[in-house]
Amino acid sequence: TDPEGDQIFIESVKNDEDNSTINNVYNENLRFVYTSFEDFYGYDTLKVTVNDSGLPTAFAYATVFIEVEQNVQIEVSSAITVNGDFINDTWYIKNIDLYPDNTVQIFDRWGGLLYKTVAYDNSSVIWDGKSNQGYLGNNEFIETGTYFYVIDLGMGGKKLTGAIEVIR
Repeated sequence: TDPEGDQIFIESVKNDEDNSTINNVYNENLRFVYTSFEDFYGYDTLKVTVNDSGLPTAFAYATVFIEVEQNVQIEVSSAITVNGDFINDTWYIKNIDLYPDNTVQIFDRWGGLLYKTVAYDNSSVIWDGKSNQGYLGNNEFIETGTYFYVIDLGMGGKKLTGAIEVIR
């Protein structure tokens, strides 16, 4: 707020153009849109200058520090080979451990639930081609074929879906 009641405007927003862009400066409510580049993560610093409409014009300066988290991509293996050779005997989901509230489900081609777990982490919680749900019962190997997965990362976002091939 301005002590004299003058209107306040954003004069400028300076950013590191190697890290981000600034768009849509809204003077009426002193907002702007900050967009980091897709491959940038870490700390970014913005220099914001505001001024008022009074005479003489008054200025204020602020430094804004923004922490941009790394955009982690989940990569889902498309097959497991449950043959006991210790190579691809369990399903690997890269970076799933960064989402500890996840839920993983495996379905057959008719939509029957065969496997469900929470907190999948590629080490203590894994899928080795065995059912723990549905008509197969617990701890039974499913047949060779194509199955379908639904992964909920537990953040309220879009669920990941796709197919996985079980090979013996």
